[in-house]
Amino acid sequence: MIRLATYNIHYGREEKILLASIVEMATQGVDIFCFQEVRKSGNNPFIGDKILAVLGPNWQAEYFLQPKNITYTALGLCIMWETSVLELKSVEKLYLPLLQKLSWWDYVFQKFARANIELGTWLKMFSGASKPEISQRGALVCNFYFQGLPLGVCNAHLDYAGGMKHRLKQIQYIWSRLKGKPQVSREIICGDFNTIGPLWKAKKVATRILQELDNKFLDTMSVISPTLVLFQRCDYVLQKGFTGAESKVLRIKGSDHKPLMAVLE
Repeated sequence: MIRLATYNIHYGREEKILLASIVEMATQGVDIFCFQEVRKSGNNPFIGDKILAVLGPNWQAEYFLQPKNITYTALGLCIMWETSVLELKSVEKLYLPLLQKLSWWDYVFQKFARANIELGTWLKMFSGASKPEISQRGALVCNFYFQGLPLGVCNAHLDYAGGMKHRLKQIQYIWSRLKGKPQVSREIICGDFNTIGPLWKAKKVATRILQELDNKFLDTMSVISPTLVLFQRCDYVLQKGFTGAESKVLRIKGSDHKPLMAVLE
Protein backbone atom coordinates (compact mmCIF):
# COMPACT_ATOMS: atom_id res chain seq x y z
CA MET A 1 0.00 0.00 0.00
CA ILE A 2 1.15 3.51 -0.79
CA ARG A 3 -0.38 6.89 0.03
CA LEU A 4 0.03 9.86 -2.29
CA ALA A 5 -1.22 13.42 -1.86
CA THR A 6 -1.42 16.06 -4.58
CA TYR A 7 -1.64 19.64 -3.36
CA ASN A 8 -1.54 23.04 -5.03
CA ILE A 9 0.05 25.11 -2.25
CA HIS A 10 -0.91 28.55 -3.65
CA TYR A 11 2.70 29.75 -3.66
CA GLY A 12 2.98 29.11 0.08
CA ARG A 13 1.08 32.30 0.89
CA GLU A 14 -0.36 30.84 4.11
CA GLU A 15 2.97 29.36 5.08
CA LYS A 16 2.43 28.62 8.77
CA ILE A 17 -0.94 26.92 8.24
CA LEU A 18 0.35 25.15 5.13
CA LEU A 19 3.33 23.60 6.91
CA ALA A 20 1.12 22.37 9.75
CA SER A 21 -1.28 20.81 7.24
CA ILE A 22 1.55 18.99 5.43
CA VAL A 23 2.83 17.59 8.72
CA GLU A 24 -0.71 16.43 9.52
CA MET A 25 -0.89 14.60 6.19
CA ALA A 26 2.47 12.95 6.84
CA THR A 27 1.20 11.68 10.19
CA GLN A 28 -1.72 10.13 8.26
CA GLY A 29 0.82 8.04 6.37
CA VAL A 30 1.40 9.97 3.13
CA ASP A 31 4.51 8.55 1.40
CA ILE A 32 4.61 10.88 -1.63
CA PHE A 33 3.63 14.53 -1.97
CA CYS A 34 3.08 16.11 -5.38
CA PHE A 35 3.03 19.88 -4.99
CA GLN A 36 2.14 22.57 -7.52
CA GLU A 37 2.83 26.33 -7.33
CA VAL A 38 6.09 25.86 -5.46
CA ARG A 39 8.25 28.91 -6.04
CA LYS A 40 11.10 30.99 -4.73
CA SER A 41 10.22 34.48 -3.58
CA GLY A 42 13.06 36.98 -3.77
CA ASN A 43 15.68 36.38 -1.10
CA ASN A 44 13.19 34.72 1.26
CA PRO A 45 13.82 31.13 2.39
CA PHE A 46 12.54 28.65 -0.21
CA ILE A 47 9.23 27.05 0.72
CA GLY A 48 10.51 23.67 -0.52
CA ASP A 49 13.32 23.76 2.03
CA LYS A 50 10.85 24.68 4.77
CA ILE A 51 8.60 21.74 3.91
CA LEU A 52 11.55 19.33 3.96
CA ALA A 53 12.62 20.76 7.32
CA VAL A 54 9.24 20.02 8.96
CA LEU A 55 8.96 16.56 7.37
CA GLY A 56 12.37 15.47 8.64
CA PRO A 57 15.61 13.92 7.35
CA ASN A 58 13.99 10.84 5.78
CA TRP A 59 12.38 12.95 3.06
CA GLN A 60 13.85 13.91 -0.31
CA ALA A 61 12.62 16.19 -3.11
CA GLU A 62 12.87 16.85 -6.84
CA TYR A 63 11.81 20.18 -8.34
CA PHE A 64 10.87 21.62 -11.73
CA LEU A 65 11.08 25.39 -11.36
CA GLN A 66 11.12 28.27 -13.79
CA PRO A 67 14.64 29.75 -14.10
CA LYS A 68 14.82 32.73 -11.73
CA ASN A 69 11.10 32.22 -11.05
CA ILE A 70 10.24 35.59 -12.55
CA THR A 71 6.48 35.32 -12.97
CA TYR A 72 3.62 34.17 -10.80
CA THR A 73 2.53 31.67 -13.45
CA ALA A 74 6.02 30.18 -13.64
CA LEU A 75 6.68 26.48 -13.33
CA GLY A 76 6.70 25.34 -9.73
CA LEU A 77 6.46 21.56 -9.40
CA CYS A 78 7.80 19.35 -6.65
CA ILE A 79 7.68 15.66 -5.76
CA MET A 80 8.69 14.73 -2.20
CA TRP A 81 8.95 11.18 -0.95
CA GLU A 82 9.80 9.10 2.10
CA THR A 83 13.17 7.53 1.35
CA SER A 84 12.55 4.49 3.56
CA VAL A 85 9.55 3.62 1.35
CA LEU A 86 10.69 4.62 -2.14
CA GLU A 87 13.99 4.55 -4.00
CA LEU A 88 14.44 7.09 -6.80
CA LYS A 89 15.48 5.64 -10.15
CA SER A 90 15.24 8.55 -12.63
CA VAL A 91 13.74 12.01 -13.20
CA GLU A 92 12.31 13.67 -16.30
CA LYS A 93 10.99 17.21 -16.78
CA LEU A 94 8.46 17.91 -19.54
CA TYR A 95 7.60 21.31 -20.98
CA LEU A 96 3.96 21.14 -22.05
CA PRO A 97 2.57 22.66 -25.27
CA LEU A 98 2.20 26.43 -25.09
CA LEU A 99 -0.99 28.32 -25.73
CA GLN A 100 -0.56 30.55 -28.79
CA LYS A 101 -2.88 33.36 -27.74
CA LEU A 102 -4.95 34.40 -24.72
CA SER A 103 -8.68 34.82 -25.22
CA TRP A 104 -10.30 37.99 -23.91
CA TRP A 105 -11.65 36.02 -20.92
CA ASP A 106 -8.25 34.50 -20.14
CA TYR A 107 -6.71 37.98 -20.43
CA VAL A 108 -9.13 39.52 -17.92
CA PHE A 109 -8.94 36.55 -15.54
CA GLN A 110 -5.13 36.61 -15.51
CA LYS A 111 -5.04 40.35 -14.83
CA PHE A 112 -7.30 39.73 -11.83
CA ALA A 113 -5.33 36.72 -10.58
CA ARG A 114 -1.91 38.28 -11.04
CA ALA A 115 -2.92 41.51 -9.32
CA ASN A 116 -4.32 39.54 -6.39
CA ILE A 117 -1.29 37.25 -6.04
CA GLU A 118 1.63 39.48 -7.04
CA LEU A 119 0.39 42.91 -6.04
CA GLY A 120 -1.79 42.05 -3.07
CA THR A 121 -5.19 43.28 -4.25
CA TRP A 122 -7.44 42.73 -7.25
CA LEU A 123 -7.87 46.53 -7.53
CA LYS A 124 -4.38 46.69 -9.05
CA MET A 125 -5.56 44.64 -12.03
CA PHE A 126 -6.05 48.01 -13.75
CA SER A 127 -2.34 48.83 -13.45
CA GLY A 128 0.28 47.99 -16.06
CA ALA A 129 2.11 45.85 -13.48
CA SER A 130 -0.48 43.09 -13.85
CA LYS A 131 0.12 42.59 -17.57
CA PRO A 132 -1.03 39.08 -18.57
CA GLU A 133 1.32 36.63 -20.26
CA ILE A 134 1.25 33.14 -21.72
CA SER A 135 2.68 30.81 -19.10
CA GLN A 136 4.84 27.74 -19.57
CA ARG A 137 3.31 24.71 -17.90
CA GLY A 138 5.08 21.46 -17.16
CA ALA A 139 5.10 17.97 -15.73
CA LEU A 140 7.64 16.41 -13.38
CA VAL A 141 8.13 12.63 -13.70
CA CYS A 142 9.89 10.56 -11.03
CA ASN A 143 10.46 6.84 -11.50
CA PHE A 144 10.85 4.88 -8.29
CA TYR A 145 11.30 1.38 -6.99
CA PHE A 146 8.51 0.53 -4.55
CA GLN A 147 8.50 -2.89 -2.91
CA GLY A 148 11.03 -4.06 -5.49
CA LEU A 149 8.89 -3.05 -8.49
CA PRO A 150 9.03 0.08 -10.69
CA LEU A 151 6.55 2.86 -9.99
CA GLY A 152 6.13 5.96 -12.16
CA VAL A 153 4.76 9.20 -10.72
CA CYS A 154 3.92 12.17 -12.95
CA ASN A 155 3.03 15.48 -11.30
CA ALA A 156 1.45 17.92 -13.78
CA HIS A 157 0.08 21.44 -13.68
CA LEU A 158 -2.08 22.11 -16.72
CA ASP A 159 -3.04 25.51 -18.09
CA TYR A 160 -6.23 27.23 -16.91
CA ALA A 161 -6.18 29.31 -20.11
CA GLY A 162 -7.12 27.94 -23.51
CA GLY A 163 -10.10 25.92 -22.36
CA MET A 164 -10.53 22.17 -22.25
CA LYS A 165 -9.22 21.70 -25.78
CA HIS A 166 -5.81 23.06 -24.77
CA ARG A 167 -5.71 21.04 -21.54
CA LEU A 168 -6.47 17.86 -23.46
CA LYS A 169 -3.61 18.72 -25.82
CA GLN A 170 -1.30 18.92 -22.81
CA ILE A 171 -2.59 15.59 -21.47
CA GLN A 172 -2.01 14.05 -24.92
CA TYR A 173 1.58 15.28 -24.85
CA ILE A 174 2.22 13.86 -21.38
CA TRP A 175 0.90 10.46 -22.44
CA SER A 176 2.90 10.51 -25.69
CA ARG A 177 6.06 10.89 -23.61
CA LEU A 178 5.15 8.37 -20.92
CA LYS A 179 3.96 5.58 -23.20
CA GLY A 180 7.18 5.74 -25.19
CA LYS A 181 9.20 4.76 -22.13
CA PRO A 182 9.81 1.23 -20.85
CA GLN A 183 6.62 -0.11 -19.28
CA VAL A 184 6.21 0.14 -15.52
CA SER A 185 3.89 -2.14 -13.62
CA ARG A 186 2.28 0.71 -11.69
CA GLU A 187 1.88 4.32 -12.75
CA ILE A 188 0.30 7.50 -11.36
CA ILE A 189 -0.53 10.76 -13.15
CA CYS A 190 -1.70 13.48 -10.78
CA GLY A 191 -1.74 17.19 -10.15
CA ASP A 192 -3.75 20.33 -10.75
CA PHE A 193 -5.44 19.95 -14.14
CA ASN A 194 -7.27 23.30 -13.88
CA THR A 195 -10.57 21.77 -15.03
CA ILE A 196 -12.57 24.80 -14.00
CA GLY A 197 -16.31 24.36 -14.44
CA PRO A 198 -19.52 23.28 -12.69
CA LEU A 199 -19.18 20.25 -10.45
CA TRP A 200 -22.04 18.46 -12.20
CA LYS A 201 -19.83 18.26 -15.31
CA ALA A 202 -16.80 16.96 -13.42
CA LYS A 203 -17.45 13.25 -14.06
CA LYS A 204 -17.76 13.85 -17.80
CA VAL A 205 -14.55 15.91 -17.80
CA ALA A 206 -12.67 13.15 -15.95
CA THR A 207 -13.91 10.57 -18.47
CA ARG A 208 -12.69 12.74 -21.34
CA ILE A 209 -9.23 13.04 -19.76
CA LEU A 210 -9.03 9.27 -19.27
CA GLN A 211 -9.85 8.74 -22.95
CA GLU A 212 -6.64 10.60 -23.84
CA LEU A 213 -4.74 8.04 -21.77
CA ASP A 214 -6.07 5.18 -23.92
CA ASN A 215 -8.35 4.16 -21.05
CA LYS A 216 -5.37 2.52 -19.36
CA PHE A 217 -5.84 4.68 -16.26
CA LEU A 218 -8.62 4.90 -13.68
CA ASP A 219 -9.76 7.88 -11.65
CA THR A 220 -9.18 7.23 -7.95
CA MET A 221 -12.00 9.61 -6.95
CA SER A 222 -15.15 7.49 -7.05
CA VAL A 223 -17.36 10.16 -5.49
CA ILE A 224 -16.69 13.52 -7.14
CA SER A 225 -15.92 16.27 -4.63
CA PRO A 226 -14.68 19.85 -5.05
CA THR A 227 -10.97 20.50 -4.50
CA LEU A 228 -11.07 24.25 -5.12
CA VAL A 229 -13.18 27.19 -3.97
CA LEU A 230 -16.58 27.72 -5.65
CA PHE A 231 -17.13 23.95 -5.90
CA GLN A 232 -14.55 23.24 -8.61
CA ARG A 233 -12.79 19.93 -9.14
CA CYS A 234 -9.31 20.72 -10.45
CA ASP A 235 -7.11 18.09 -8.78
CA TYR A 236 -6.67 14.46 -9.84
CA VAL A 237 -4.92 11.22 -8.99
CA LEU A 238 -5.16 8.79 -11.92
CA GLN A 239 -3.67 5.32 -11.60
CA LYS A 240 -2.76 2.26 -13.63
CA GLY A 241 -1.70 -1.16 -12.36
CA PHE A 242 -2.95 -1.05 -8.77
CA THR A 243 -5.52 -3.60 -7.68
CA GLY A 244 -7.39 -1.05 -5.59
CA ALA A 245 -7.29 2.71 -5.24
CA GLU A 246 -9.44 5.38 -3.62
CA SER A 247 -8.89 9.09 -3.02
CA LYS A 248 -10.54 11.65 -0.80
CA VAL A 249 -10.40 15.40 -0.39
CA LEU A 250 -8.85 16.45 2.92
CA ARG A 251 -10.66 19.37 4.54
CA ILE A 252 -7.59 21.14 5.86
CA LYS A 253 -6.43 24.73 5.42
CA GLY A 254 -3.33 26.30 3.91
CA SER A 255 -4.29 27.02 0.29
CA ASP A 256 -7.15 27.90 -2.04
CA HIS A 257 -7.04 24.19 -3.04
CA LYS A 258 -7.75 21.21 -0.82
CA PRO A 259 -5.25 18.34 -0.95
CA LEU A 260 -6.36 15.11 -2.57
CA MET A 261 -5.01 11.98 -0.87
CA ALA A 262 -5.10 8.60 -2.56
CA VAL A 263 -4.56 5.18 -1.00
CA LEU A 264 -3.30 2.70 -3.61
CA GLU A 265 -2.85 -1.04 -3.12
